[in-house]
Amino acid sequence: MIKPGKNIAMKVPTFKWAETVRFYRDKVGLPQTHSSDESVAFAFGEMTLWIDCAHTQSQTDIWLELFTPTPNETLKHLGSLIGANSNILKTAMANGLRTQRA
Repeated sequence: MIKPGKNIAMKVPTFKWAETVRFYRDKVGLPQTHSSDESVAFAFGEMTLWIDCAHTQSQTDIWLELFTPTPNETLKHLGSLIGANSNILKTAMANGLRTQRA
């Protein structure tokens, strides 16, 4: 069973990072809750939207925080749904799914 976490991360290429931050802060009007040189966080309902500068990327990625009490079984299940060679699964395996105790 997979449950959502409280964080959403946008990994934005360097050349679009400042523009993206301005859009969510100035146009959308999300309240800023945290800031560092390469990461800005906004309140997004009950979640936090992190906009991170990604120097090695050429396109924006969205990362969702997911929790499961059974990470190994969940990764096997996801692999059977999206294919073992999927970049999505490789990223999840590299970063690990976080476990949450009930």
